[in-house]
Amino acid sequence: MGAIAPAAAIVASTPLQAALSADEQATLDVVTAAEAEGGAAAQVAAIMGSSLSGSQKALAVQWLIEGASTDEQAGALAAAVIAAAEAAAAAGQTGTVATLGTGLGQAYKALNGDGRASAASVVMTAVEKRDLR
Repeated sequence: MGAIAPAAAIVASTPLQAALSADEQATLDVVTAAEAEGGAAAQVAAIMGSSLSGSQKALAVQWLIEGASTDEQAGALAAAVIAAAEAAAAAGQTGTVATLGTGLGQAYKALNGDGRASAASVVMTAVEKRDLR
């Protein structure tokens, strides 16, 4: 898993852990499996290649980025999400672009809300580098 905190740790830190829906548990399972992949791009690809619904994939992207244990890892994951969105846009896959963008935006919002402003800043910097605002 490298520098990524297991997604289960993110979810376990919330009071809702015991109340995960079946969809949320499936999402968590995909994120946990994706975290075992070798790099950020492979982790994002594992999520996007899964059988999850679009909204579940967005949540999975969010949890993956939230699980980054360093600002640098959050930035690498954000860059991988952006690259995947750009590839999807080039292929005309607007639903995939929306899913990735939603997950990235929610991760940014969650990082800010969790007191991880420096990680959120790194995510926003990745967005600004691609002028995606």
